[in-house]
Amino acid sequence: MNNKDFTKISESGYLAYQTNQTKSLYLRVEVTKNGNVYYKIDTLNSDLNKKLTQLSIQFFKSIIKSKLSYYYADEAKKIINQLPETSKAMKAEVSHSIKIKFKRAVEKAKLIGRGLVALKKQGIKGTILNEAYWSEAIDPQHKLFKNHKVRYLKNKQRKQFKLNFENGAVKRNGRPFDTSTSATSFSGKGVAIFVVDPKKNFYSSSHKIGQFHHSSLIAGGAILGAGECMTNMNGEFVAISNKSGHYKPNIECMINVLSILKEQGIDLSKIVLVLLEEKKSFGCNALEFLEAMQTKQYFFKINIPSEIQGLKESYEYLISKSVEKLL
Repeated sequence: MNNKDFTKISESGYLAYQTNQTKSLYLRVEVTKNGNVYYKIDTLNSDLNKKLTQLSIQFFKSIIKSKLSYYYADEAKKIINQLPETSKAMKAEVSHSIKIKFKRAVEKAKLIGRGLVALKKQGIKGTILNEAYWSEAIDPQHKLFKNHKVRYLKNKQRKQFKLNFENGAVKRNGRPFDTSTSATSFSGKGVAIFVVDPKKNFYSSSHKIGQFHHSSLIAGGAILGAGECMTNMNGEFVAISNKSGHYKPNIECMINVLSILKEQGIDLSKIVLVLLEEKKSFGCNALEFLEAMQTKQYFFKINIPSEIQGLKESYEYLISKSVEKLL
């Protein structure tokens, strides 16, 4: 990330924007890895400072209790409107600083945490774009790897990538979803990437480094889960993983994914699950894993050698080792 985006200031914090400390206003906005926004507003004008402090305390509390959302910029306008009328010149200067500089910082920040409020209302834990890719979401051209422009789908464009569930199978655009024609840079042919948005919608496509990533499907927003998947010609899931460099989904995200698939009538007992944890990975039965996570019981798993890469290779290795234990 460059100085025009976010500057790393601690292990988990990034500076989104900071004005110079002058006689009028000091403004600072920070964003953390999990999407929280922190800010500070201060001024050396005693009368204005007293009023501003009273207003900003309430504003600060609302931010601490919530996640990133579109209403923050609107809250800034409320502060502006309630500033004392005694100093028109001061109000104009403060107004300009908050409207332009604060909004600029929040506009960047909300691109990172878009969708977190919806997750919080549902009481579901998801995840946001990994901080290594924040600059991609912020850049209007969504550039990654120098001159590579990553495609970000708009709402209408996203519809053609949406998966629908019917009679225990998955369809896309009215046809059984078969990943044999898909490919990912990590796993090769026969595998597709997928994401689950805060409304529990599944989207899937092929993956191409520097052009189309998990972030493309959800326009860099927050997710319930993400990874790679394999389906057969009948639209039945064969294997699924949590592989996503852009989101790095944890086990909780995979629990989200499997729980939603089960709600949609998908038979998890027929799915091989591959979980990646840092540099290690293991395979297990998807249903057994979900039930074990919900009841904190043991589940059978097979460690996957480091030389085995990708979902397809992992699936073939696991099946060859223990079909009866996995399916």
